[in-house]
Parts: sequence; C-alpha cells; structure tokens
Amino acid sequence: MEDSPSPSTSTSRQSKKAELSNDANVTGNGGSFGSVNEDLLQNILARLPARWFASAACVSKSWSSVCNRILTRPKLSSALSLNPSLSEAVDDVLQKVLCEPIRPHFAIVNVGSGFDLEKIMHLIRKTLGCNIPIIVTVSNGIIGRDALTSEFKEVKWGALFSGFEGESYARNVNEGILLTVGYLPGLKVEAIPLRHPTRIYSSVCVDDFIKDIKEYSASVSNCPFPVGIILFGKANGDMNPVMEKLDCAMPRDTVIVGDERGCFIYRSGNAKRNTIGSLDAIALVFAQDRDRSSGNIKFHVALSNGVSPVGTTYKAASVRTSNTDCSTWLTAKREGQQQLLDGQSILDDINNLLENHIASPDLYIGVIKNRKVSIEGGKPTPRSCIAYHGVVGGDEEYLYVDGTGMKTGDIFQFYYSDPNAAQASVTKVHDALKNIKLKGEGNNSCVFGGLVFACYGRGESFFGCHNVDSSPLLECFPGLPVAGVFCGGEIVRPFTTMISREGSHVNCCLHVYSSVYLLHVPAHAGQNSTCNNMASQSGASRRSITSVRKSIDHGASQSNARKSLSSSRPLGLTAERTVKSLRLSKALTVPETTTIYEACRRMAARRLDAILLTDSNALLCGILTDKDITKRAIASELSLEDTPVSKIMTKNPVFVLSETLAVEALQKMVQGKFRHLPVVDNGEVVAILDIAKCLYDAIARMERAAEKGKAIAAAVEGVEKQWGSSTAVNSTFIETIREQIFKPSLSTIIPENLKVVTVSPTDSVLTTTKKMVELHSSSAVVTVDGKPRGILTSKDILMRVVAQNLPPVSTPVEKVMTPNPECAVIDTPIVDALHTMHDGKFLHLPVVDRDGGVVAVVDVIHVTHAAVATASQVGNNEAASTMMQRFWDSAMALTQNDDDDETRSDSSLKFASEGGETGRSLTYLAAGMPNIFSFKIQDRKGRMHRFTCDTRSMTEVITSILQRLGDDIDPNNLPQILYEDEDHDKVILASDSDLAAAVDHARTTGMKGLRLYLDYSGTGTGTGTGTEKRIHGRGSGSGSLDHATKDAWASAYSTYAAGAALVAGLGILTYLKRRHQPCIVYKNKRHNHKFVAVTTT
Repeated sequence: MEDSPSPSTSTSRQSKKAELSNDANVTGNGGSFGSVNEDLLQNILARLPARWFASAACVSKSWSSVCNRILTRPKLSSALSLNPSLSEAVDDVLQKVLCEPIRPHFAIVNVGSGFDLEKIMHLIRKTLGCNIPIIVTVSNGIIGRDALTSEFKEVKWGALFSGFEGESYARNVNEGILLTVGYLPGLKVEAIPLRHPTRIYSSVCVDDFIKDIKEYSASVSNCPFPVGIILFGKANGDMNPVMEKLDCAMPRDTVIVGDERGCFIYRSGNAKRNTIGSLDAIALVFAQDRDRSSGNIKFHVALSNGVSPVGTTYKAASVRTSNTDCSTWLTAKREGQQQLLDGQSILDDINNLLENHIASPDLYIGVIKNRKVSIEGGKPTPRSCIAYHGVVGGDEEYLYVDGTGMKTGDIFQFYYSDPNAAQASVTKVHDALKNIKLKGEGNNSCVFGGLVFACYGRGESFFGCHNVDSSPLLECFPGLPVAGVFCGGEIVRPFTTMISREGSHVNCCLHVYSSVYLLHVPAHAGQNSTCNNMASQSGASRRSITSVRKSIDHGASQSNARKSLSSSRPLGLTAERTVKSLRLSKALTVPETTTIYEACRRMAARRLDAILLTDSNALLCGILTDKDITKRAIASELSLEDTPVSKIMTKNPVFVLSETLAVEALQKMVQGKFRHLPVVDNGEVVAILDIAKCLYDAIARMERAAEKGKAIAAAVEGVEKQWGSSTAVNSTFIETIREQIFKPSLSTIIPENLKVVTVSPTDSVLTTTKKMVELHSSSAVVTVDGKPRGILTSKDILMRVVAQNLPPVSTPVEKVMTPNPECAVIDTPIVDALHTMHDGKFLHLPVVDRDGGVVAVVDVIHVTHAAVATASQVGNNEAASTMMQRFWDSAMALTQNDDDDETRSDSSLKFASEGGETGRSLTYLAAGMPNIFSFKIQDRKGRMHRFTCDTRSMTEVITSILQRLGDDIDPNNLPQILYEDEDHDKVILASDSDLAAAVDHARTTGMKGLRLYLDYSGTGTGTGTGTEKRIHGRGSGSGSLDHATKDAWASAYSTYAAGAALVAGLGILTYLKRRHQPCIVYKNKRHNHKFVAVTTT
C-alpha cells in the first residue's frame, strides 16, 4: 500500500509548492528559475530547508530539473542511530543526512529486527517523498557514523537465520538504524523486484527479473545493461540460481554487490513497480542516463576474502536435495579414488587437519559447478562458477550442507574461516585502495562515498579489535561517507575468481566470511560505459532488445558503437577530461649528473623554464625549474660548470598519469602552488604540464564572463525603480549590492605588512637573488625613488644571466630586468588583474598604491588560488566547488578546432619574448591564436575600450561590445557594426563571413587590430558617416539589420545576461551569506531577460 501523508504535512507541502510556483511566475509568462544565473541558484538552493528540499514530492518537475542541473556534484550521505525509540532514531538519521542540501536518487535503510519496517518506510517517505526508490532491510548489523557523535561504529545483532552456532532470529531486541542516501548525476536509479509465486526458484521468474532490469536500463539509457546493481535477497533463500543467470546475462562492466540473505520491503519511484506478494529479491539498479550532461559515475569494487582451503578435493557421488529447508545431503569420494566416504569420516579428516591450526572454525565446501545457462529461452551457454555451501554436519552416510544446486560429479573442496587470511586480505584491499588514490583515480575530493558488505561472522569477535572491516576506507579516504551492513552472505562480481584444479579461473559471485567494498567515483573519459564494452559471452541474452543491438549486429564495430553512444556527451565536461587532453609541453629530460650550466643552456635553447631529471636507471628522480636555479644555485654562489643538477633539483617530484582527471591535476597544482607537473604514460614520462598555459585559456573565457555581473546590477536597478522610495530596499542596500559585486579587489587577497623584494637598478643580480631567497619570492621589483622601473624574475635570471654566461656578482639588474612593467593598483578588481596578466602573457604583476608605491607582487597562480579560497570562505562548500569546477571547465573546454589546430596549441604555449616576461602587448595573444583578434571601440563618453575575442562568430564580437557599451545601446534601436579598413573607410560587418573576411584582410595588410564603430543610420535614427561601403568578400548585407545580424544581436544579449562572472559570484555570495536574504525572480522589461534580485522581509 502507498503511504498517505498526514493532512498537515500535505497542506504544508502544497503551500511550499505554491510559493515556488508563485516565485517562478514572477518571471513572466513562460519564465522559470532555469534562466537564472546558476551561481546564484547554487547559493539559493544551499539555503533552502534541507528536509522539504530533499522531498521529490513537494516540487514540480521543472524545479527538480533545475536542482539536478545546479547540484551537479555526486554525493553520498549516511548516518547511524542506536536510539531505541523508532521515531527518534529515524529523526536523528534524517537530520544528519540532510544537514546539507541533497536531491536523493535513492535511499537504503538498514535496521535491527526490533524496528517495524512499514513504520520506518512511512516516516522516511514522509520526508524524502514518493518519487525515489527506497529499500528498508533487516540486517545482521550496521556500519557507519553515529548521527549525534560522528563516532564510527560497527554494530552486530542476532543472526537472521540459523547459520551461526547458538544464534537465532531475535525480534524486538535488536534496535538501531542506518540511513544511506545518494545523489548520482548521470545515473538513473530504480528498484526492480524479483517476483515469485512459490518458494522454489523458477527459471522463468529469474528470466523475467533480468528482463525487467534490462528493459528499465534500456528505457533510460538506450542500453540494456546497467552500470551497477545492489541486490538484497530473502532470508533462508538461495541466490545461487539468480546470480548464475545474472552473471551470464550482464557484461563484465556491470558491478553487482549486495546482501544474500535478509528481510526487506521496498517502494519504487514508479508506483507500478510496487508489488504486493511473494518477493525473493530486490535489485537497486543504476543505469546510465541518456542525457549524461552531468557526468558519469564509476563503481570500484574490492574483496577481502576470509576463508582458506583445507584438505584434498572430493567428488560428489550422490546428491539429495531437501526443498523444505533448502539443504543438500550428499555422499562423496576423494577425487581419483573409488572408495565411498561417509560424512562423518570426511569431517573427522578435516578436523584433524585443523586441530592445531584454529579453534572451532566455520566450515564450508566450495563446489565447482560446470553448467549450461540459458537466458530468456536463448541457446544454453557453458558457465563455470564456484558456490559455497555451509557445512551443517555429517553422519555415517551423508554430509549435510546448506543450499541447493549441487549435482552428482561436482568437484568440491573444504574451506574454513581464517582470521589470519582475512587480515592479510584486508591489508591487500588497503593497498589496492591506496594505489587507486596514488594513481589519481580517487582522492577525498573525487571519491565521494563507500559501501561495505561484511560477513556477519567477521567483526570484532573474529579479528579481536574494532573496525577492521571498514579500516581500508577509513584510512585511505579520511572523512569519506562510509556505510555498511553485516550480511548473511556477500554478493560481488565481476572481478573475483577462484583457481580450479586445472589452474583455470572460475567465477564466484556469492562469498562467505568476506567483506565487499564499493567505491563511488566520478568516471574518467570513456569509462563507465557498460554498453561500450559488451562482453561476447552474454550473446543470446542481448537479443531481447533489438532496438539497441541492431546497429551493432549489422556490422557496426564496438568502436563505432562506442562513438555513437557517446556522441551527444558535451566535450566540456571536466569530469570526462583527462590530463592528456590539456595543453601539454614536450618534456626535456637530462641525466641528474648533468652540470647546472649545461642544463640551463639546454633550457634556454628550448625556451623552457623546467626540465626533468633521470637517475642511472633512466627513472624520473627530480625536476629542475628556474626557481631552483635562482634560489639554490645563483644565490648560493655555486659553480655552475662544476655542480651537477642533482645538488639543486627538487627530488621525487609529484607526477600524474596521462589518464588522471584533469581537474584533479590542476587543483593539485594550485593547492600545492607549483607550476609544473610531469605526466607519465605506461611508466614513461611523456610530457610536462605547465599550469600557467591552462590558466591563460581559462582567464580568457573568464574575462568575457566578468562583466556579465552587470546584469545583476541591472536587475537590482529594476527592482529599485519598480518598488519606489517607499520600499524597504533603500539606496544603501542597492549600493551595498553593487559594491559587493564589482569590488572584490587585489587588496582583499594581499596580506597586511607584506614584504616586497625591492632593489635599485645598480644592485647586482647576486644581491637581488639573495634578497629573493630571504623573502621567499620568485621576483624582485626594481625601483627608483620608490616607483617601479623594472622587474626581475627567476626566468629572467635563467634566460638573460645564466644562459648568456653573465657573472651574477657584477651584472647590474638594470641590464637584465624587464623595464617599465605593467602594474595594477591595489583596488584593481581580481578579474581585471587576471585579464592583464593574460593579455600580456606574463606571470608576475606588481601592485602599487594610489601614490605609485609598490605594495606587492602577485602571480597568476596566487591570484587564482586566492580567488577560489575567498569563494570558499564567503559561500558554502558546494558553491565554492562549483565555482572552482567552472574555472577548470573553462581551462579545458577546447573546441574541436582547438584540438585539431596544432599551430594554435604550439603558439599559445610560447611566451611573448625571450626574456619570458617582456611580452606585455595585447596583440601578441591575437597573433599567436588564429581565431583570436584584437578590436577597439569608443563609447559615448569618448573612452576607448580594447578587447580580444573569437573571430568565428559575430555573436562573440557583439557580446564583447555589450559588455563594454551595454548602457549606450538601446535594444529597441540596434545599430549596425562597422570597422575601419586601411583606407579609413567604414565597412559593414553583417555576418560571420563578413567578420572572417575582415580579419583575414586586416592580417594580410599587417593590421594588428580593427577599430569598430556603431552606426544608427540604417535604422533611421542615428547619424551615419556617409562613407560606409562594401568590399567584395567583406560586406554582404544591406544597410539595415538583416536576419543574420538580428540573430547575432539576440544571441549576444542572451549571452550577456546569462550567468555571473567569478567576481560577481564572490561578491553576491559574500552579501547573501551576511544578510541571509530570500530571493525572487525579476524580469528586466528593458532587455527582456530574467534575473535574481534579493528581497528584504
């Protein structure tokens, strides 16, 4: 039956839904929150009451869609409570898991047998809603963090079945609850039941179960195979026939884990799937979402085995099955012998072998089953697997074991519970998870959750100490949300195998005395595509869904199938970008015995500021950068010709694999504040990553977004005008908003009493480097009368001093410095500072006060790191992470043309001059990138604006104009855009082809930029110059705005109003955090766009 919420709850939810609907309607007809800036929505969502925010029943589909789009980071949240009061325990865990906003895709509730399952289901659905799958199970024990104390606990209760001596199913004694909820963008989740009319498993029922799983997966992902399945079986049942078919039907990439024996109820997200009647299993199915714009999730699985073999192998001579209690009576003989052995004599032999080894172990037989398995009436396929059966006892004739499915002739061996083997296996799992972390496939910021399915026989009584089963996750990933249960049988596939008597591998899906670990990790590019790696062994089972198989069965290769299935995936997703997709530089490698002078000479010849060093075995042992040379060689007055680089190199540098997620590598560099990172592929160093090259790409895009924050100000102005002077939103409030948006300046990231390295022009390079070392700086400002006249950096010293073989002790800095460096004033906005460094292609920027005195020197990595750190301080973690993620998205969002154009990639990696930091002209950027060009335009106040942008679209140019002259342009009276050619004629730009032709023509004539004009004469309102002309191949439209031009203006206005820049995000998050203001959606009537405005109560 469906749960019915109380009248008060229903009324509350309806009122909140109505409030949301009213807010959405403020935007006008057809308006919604979907068009609002996502940084602001991120902050709004983070402040909503977590409980009703989590409920899928209290919101509309459009609101759910917005929430799912904004909260794109996957999350797992769990909590445990041992409160004996059911309602209080449920409330404790709900409060904990919903302490931060999450849109659950599923919920798993594990409880003790003393709690009522239906009542718990009602309470959970009352909070989380009815539109997500929820499974409530009675478990043998729970593993997790206490909701009140955050203490990690492993709690065991009485067994649910008579598999362990002296323990029995005890109701109304075991009380406690573990709640786990997950938000997995890129996946769809549903609960699929195994319906069963009788107690005996039927092949048809299992086939229907598999068919239901595949049909659901195909309906949401166009692929019949899910990414993963969490399976819960029924107590006293037998999951062997189910797992035999599932293992055969599903490809190797589908991860299956779970609890073989328990007691459960469930509610599906689809009411039609809620079945009343006999159920023998429930599967929580995770299928790829066909719209994978939010990324993918990969499941890592690991197994700690806790049994060891003992004795010889046996062959079943006769088998008799008891279906009433799911047990088997059998006789056996040693393999290769004819003498029939009774059960008691076999057990006596095994006990004699174990007498001096371990006291009172649990015994099992591992049976190798060679069977032919048919799926959905298809051709039987040979399969081999090993199945464990618990040994119950033996008499003078039979050996008694749990479970069914054995046949005469099956080979088996005895196994016993072995804590030593289990401990060793836990250590191996720990090393495997640590290796995942070290390889970059997972870390605390990437691995977002872990589940543990541990055998009931393990735990403290087995190991003799606490929390052994959960230790690999707790130690490798501190702070990771971890939840688990003690099982009646552990399910895991696909990687675990056993060795048969012939030495071949045999699959094993159901384990004993083991612990299964499931890690949730965002997938790399090309990973986690179950359909892309279909295993051939599941042949006939895949023919049931012909719509998916048709393209593959008719000659399409696996690679083509992979391409077609992933072609709709956006290339800009950070979660799918790897290091090898970034702008890498070819690594220069030299032996560590090379002299410093020779290394510097080779670096200068290749225009490099870092090289890699290898030892006598040709293994990477160090990295040498311009900073190392300056601080450890020049300042220490070492002999460059006699000293090997091993004396000054940075030993054992951090490196990344080429398949490592790009966002992990870049964030690691920013947090570690180092620029260079070696890239390793197949054990060899193949390239070096310079973060500055990626940052410049990101800054170029960020700068174009920076002035979009003006849209927020326009919204605030509109609210002010609409509400009038009587409103509580007074002018002080408006000015505060404006200040927070537009004035996060360099002063906010420069610490007080910062010491700057300043030297006079006549000071020697040696004296300067000693000062740089003393103040831990990589640059020095050359001043005259306190005013900057030059700058000397580590790269200048490398290229102009060491490479030129000049003596540092007698060379004055004025001879090798970069003269008249561009500076920023202390109140320069952060985005402007980033843009200045980007335009000039240099790393260091002196900061001066209003009197021109030097107060600091910032570098591009420092500014970026500080900006993100500021975001994390003024906003919630989710918002800050989203902001950081978008910055890296910008760095890695290469278009197809970018990827294919090697010339652009190479030229963009070069600095502007041989000195490394003298290229401080805006035109260099345009010259080095074929699709980028410089423009300038004058506003109505006579101020000249210079900018660079992509020349492949008029929309880009118009957007850049709007960002600078937006207030000068009437959207109801749009001007024509003209440019001035070499003859000083005004030529019309009306289309993308006009723009491309104009830029090509400008380059051929040697022009470094185009001067733009706005002309209103074609609209009948402006004053034209009378000299407009069209040149063949350049002008192509009429005097009035044509269709293409209008489309470009409309698209530009949409881009102009969409989103807030990094600076706007910093400011608005700061203000919202201080004021805790609710938000409404406001429609700007002038520009016909929607914005978020902050209201007061």
